[in-house]
Amino acid sequence: MRSTLVVLLVTLSLGVGLAEGGEPRSATIPQIDQGKSLFERNCAVCHGIGGTGGRGPALTRSRLSRAPNDASLIELIRNGIPPEMPLGNFLADDDIVALASYVRSLGKSTPEDLPGNASRGAHLFLQYGCNSCHIFAGTGTGYGPELTDLSERRGTAYVRRVILNPRLSLPADFLMVSVQTREGETVRGIRVNEDTFSIQIKDANGTFHSYNKSTLIDLQRLSGETPMPKFEGILSEDDLRDLVAYLGTPK
Repeated sequence: MRSTLVVLLVTLSLGVGLAEGGEPRSATIPQIDQGKSLFERNCAVCHGIGGTGGRGPALTRSRLSRAPNDASLIELIRNGIPPEMPLGNFLADDDIVALASYVRSLGKSTPEDLPGNASRGAHLFLQYGCNSCHIFAGTGTGYGPELTDLSERRGTAYVRRVILNPRLSLPADFLMVSVQTREGETVRGIRVNEDTFSIQIKDANGTFHSYNKSTLIDLQRLSGETPMPKFEGILSEDDLRDLVAYLGTPK
C-alpha cells in the first residue's frame, strides 16, 4: 500500500512522474533543494557530496542501471540494497520523492574532467597485468570485477583509492576464503555464494568450485584480504593519473 502511495505521489502530486519512454519529467526547484538537503544528511557519506561517488556508486549519470525510471528509484531509496545500502523507510513519502528528484538532477551534471593521458594509461594497464584479473572494454580475464563502467558507477576518486590500496575499499559482501577437503585438496579464492550447508568459490584461474560444508575439514574466512596488490608507492602520480584517465574514458 505504501509503495503504491509513493508512486502516486510521484505521478500525480509532485509532478516528478515518467515522460514517454520511462524518462523522468522535470522536478521543481523546491523539491530538488529539499532532496539535496536530505541527500547531504543521509546519502553523501557513501555517494559523495554532489553524488560523485565514494563507497557507494556515483550518481552523476543520465541512467542508473538499478533505477531506470522514477518509480524504481523511489523503491530503491525506500528498500535499500542489502547489505551495503540501508533502508530509507524512516523517510516520509514526500522526502523520498524529493530525494529521488535531486538524484535525477545529478544526471545532468557536467562529465568529470580527466586530465591524464588515457593512451599511456592503456599501456600501464597491460604492463601491470591488470587484464589478467579484470575485463575492461571486452578484453581480459574475469577473476576480479569488470572495470568497463567502474569509473562511471563509482567515480574516479574511488578508482584512484582502489588502485592505491584496494583493502581500504572492499565491498561489504566481498570475502576471500580458503578451504581444505577431506581428500586433501586446498582451494583459495573469492566467495561467490554461501549458505548454511554449502559454499561456492571462484579461484584465480576463474574456475568455480562448489562444496558441501560437511565435506570440508577446514574453512577459513580471510576477512580484509584481496588478491589485488596495492600500487601505493609503485605508481608515480603521473602513472596513476594516466591509468585513472584510461579507466574513466567512455568505451
